[in-house]
Amino acid sequence: LLRRVLLDTSNLFISKDAGKIIDCCEAIKSLIYPYKYELVYIPYLPEILLDRVDAPFIFMLGVEEKFTKKIDDYIKDGTYMINLDTDKIC
Repeated sequence: LLRRVLLDTSNLFISKDAGKIIDCCEAIKSLIYPYKYELVYIPYLPEILLDRVDAPFIFMLGVEEKFTKKIDDYIKDGTYMINLDTDKIC
């Protein structure tokens, strides 16, 4: 996961708990110190902005699991989905 963040890939964090998503995204940013994450960073993406998942730039986003069916059509190739509840990266 850290390698993917440092190599500038799009990462989408998914969990049932919004607090867990935010904590994990903040922890990732802390773990890459002394480097800074200077790309698009939205630790909790609200429902009205879910279509932004197909953005043409590198990002680190957090989405609640209940919205995953809505974003399936928007996810582009090369985006890694990290499920924090099952500890899987897809």
